[in-house]
Amino acid sequence: MKKVFLMGLACCMAAMAQAKILRVSNVEGSTAPYKTFAEAYAVAEAGDTLLFDGSDKSYGNISIGNKDTKEKPIVLLGSGYDLVTNGITDLNNSDVVFGNISVWGNGTIIKGVTFSYITLLNNNVVINRCKGKNITWGDGYIEGHPRTVTGAIIHQNSLEDISGYSTGFTLTNAQITNNIFWMDHYGTPSYHIRDIAHSVIHYNTFGGPDTYDAYIFNYVSSFSIKNNSAVDKGFYKDGENQNEVADNVFGIANRFGDVCLDTAVMEVEKENTDNGYGAFAGTDPYVISGVPAGPVIEDIEMPVSVEKGKKLEVTVKVKIQK
Repeated sequence: MKKVFLMGLACCMAAMAQAKILRVSNVEGSTAPYKTFAEAYAVAEAGDTLLFDGSDKSYGNISIGNKDTKEKPIVLLGSGYDLVTNGITDLNNSDVVFGNISVWGNGTIIKGVTFSYITLLNNNVVINRCKGKNITWGDGYIEGHPRTVTGAIIHQNSLEDISGYSTGFTLTNAQITNNIFWMDHYGTPSYHIRDIAHSVIHYNTFGGPDTYDAYIFNYVSSFSIKNNSAVDKGFYKDGENQNEVADNVFGIANRFGDVCLDTAVMEVEKENTDNGYGAFAGTDPYVISGVPAGPVIEDIEMPVSVEKGKKLEVTVKVKIQK
């Protein structure tokens, strides 16, 4: 019996919005109509879902829109991350992996993928249940880039850090909730979150390896910080900011390295979760391995062959992934 992770969520979303689902697969022998993001995006319309098959090959660097077509947002949907290592499935090639993702489409949704970097170049982008190194905003090397991006929702992800392209590039009115920040790659001293303003930062877990030595925030102003758990150092206030800092917990032994298996973090964070702190707490907590919500085709039974003239009987088992 094999578990097949096909996201029924895409069907629900497309039905509600009357949008199309475009299946993409770079797996050899796949029957998917599109092999690359570029092929599918070229025929997609705003609001369409691009559903990617898990693969042992990366789908590469992609750009959702460009400076001339900013209003073509899509839903980019994968199957989750670290599915084998976290015990979600025993199938190989089950993750959907990208390199760098540039997002020009206002209102784009990205769910259930692994990435190197995401660069936000427009507003109201949702990044949910993904795993990646860095989310940034603005890019001084790109013509027509914004210096301020607003309205992003960064929820239930496993990330190294998030920051602006450089000082002066700002994220505003964002929701940063129920994420695991597992390591920073900028050196020491370093910061998990920087270059943001007027935002909500609730129910996140900030960890790192034993040698980790970093502040949590820098270049931030006027935001609410609640119910987070952090390994140490605390929340750095840059200047005279009006920041609401309350009900956070520090110094708990929530150290974990860059492998950052969800199962390991859950075990370390158990006490914090019970007390209402960190990524696994709150009303919509972190989801192990980032499996997108909705109906999931879990098992399929079908005969290898049938006699001529007889029907091929297939049994499909579906569960609801919360």
